[in-house]
Amino acid sequence: LRAAGIPAEFAKTIGIAVDPRRKNRSVDAFNANVARLNQYKENLVLYPRGDVAKKGPIADAAGATVDGASQTTGITFPLQVETPTLQYETLTDADKAKKNAWVLMRNQRKRSRNVGYPVKKLNAELNGAKKKKKK
Repeated sequence: LRAAGIPAEFAKTIGIAVDPRRKNRSVDAFNANVARLNQYKENLVLYPRGDVAKKGPIADAAGATVDGASQTTGITFPLQVETPTLQYETLTDADKAKKNAWVLMRNQRKRSRNVGYPVKKLNAELNGAKKKKKK
């Protein structure tokens, strides 16, 4: 709203939802939102409340514009979302020979978690100790 030159309190009065928690994380999305707000400002017709048109962030419309204005219903400025195109690639034998990274990490975590068990088992075999049965 600030980049489009619209104060937050004024935006609420002209039909723009204001969420102070929202943050712009992408420059492209930010620029698209500013362009959409500017387009909204250009198409907006504010009727003067009194005899004199007020000057402000968005000035009140003149007499000729007010007479030719019509009420719109429905979605006036729909979001235009570009759908990405997918490009499929065929798997080669080299791709199939590669190990799955997730499987490799899972096996490494398993080995690090159970590192004591093989050592204990090896020591037991070397010492000839037998497992004691619990009664």
